[in-house]
Amino acid sequence: MKKLIRLLSRFTTALAVFVCALVVTSGVTGVPEATAGETVFARDYTYNASDADSKLSSRAIAMEQVKRILLEELGTYIKSETVIKNAELTKDEVTMLTAGVVRTDIVEEKWDGQTYYIKVEIVADPDSIAESIKELVAKKESLGELRESKAQADAALEEVARLRAELEAAKAALVVAKTEGKDSPEDVSKVMELQKQYIGETEKMTAYSLWEQGYALFNKHKYEEALGYFDRAIEMNPNMARAYGMRGAVYLKTGLYKKALADLNIAIEFKPSAGNLYFRRWYAHSKLKMKNKARADLKKSAELGFWKAKLKLSKKRGSII
Repeated sequence: MKKLIRLLSRFTTALAVFVCALVVTSGVTGVPEATAGETVFARDYTYNASDADSKLSSRAIAMEQVKRILLEELGTYIKSETVIKNAELTKDEVTMLTAGVVRTDIVEEKWDGQTYYIKVEIVADPDSIAESIKELVAKKESLGELRESKAQADAALEEVARLRAELEAAKAALVVAKTEGKDSPEDVSKVMELQKQYIGETEKMTAYSLWEQGYALFNKHKYEEALGYFDRAIEMNPNMARAYGMRGAVYLKTGLYKKALADLNIAIEFKPSAGNLYFRRWYAHSKLKMKNKARADLKKSAELGFWKAKLKLSKKRGSII
């Protein structure tokens, strides 16, 4: 029982962090009015909670679902109505990139113990968003990182749904077994294990959301704000290579080269085939006067096909981070 209580406590903490991150992004203190050139995009969503859900988990899942619907609509609009229409990007790619440059505002939300209703808006200038997307695409690696993030977030959300259904069934079976006097330690252990897995997948989903927000802040050059999101993403998912990689990038931008090197070493250990990580580590090694290691990293980055490393080796100028 004590173990189950600890698991539930950990689950509540993880969801609280996730919800807190959504609140920061959502700007619940007030929805801005649209001005000239801006368009309002709005959608609502009702989530039917299961026995495995709390108010926090219901809110987090409802917010994630409505945000996806809204971003897809906004991405479709931008793809067809703005300068992006001439770019070689699919609708899904535009949607993924849009997630990193817009703010979602909560207009209304209600919880009655069984359903969670939420309505959100995005007030944005599509042409301005399109220009921000073009800047991300120019970096080349941005699309790949955002694609990976979305794929992992999708998988985590699907796994959360699967585990929620399985956990609900296991809890119901345990209640029946107890009523009939046929419950066993194995039944309790099964529920506890499913709860543990549910917590783990929820923490992953939280980490992906935090990373996405940190990534958007990084691209706006708000490095100190981005750092907090990457810190929390790592707390939620200590095996998340992209979070270490981006926190390392923040440290490079702010001149903390030893900290950058430590994070990039971890990121590369988790993801040894990522050329951009070797390139960032090359810069850290260079700044720390570790010339041989810097040279090896630059060569490795180029071998893995990272374009900035190729430019550097060909003695062409390019952005260093």
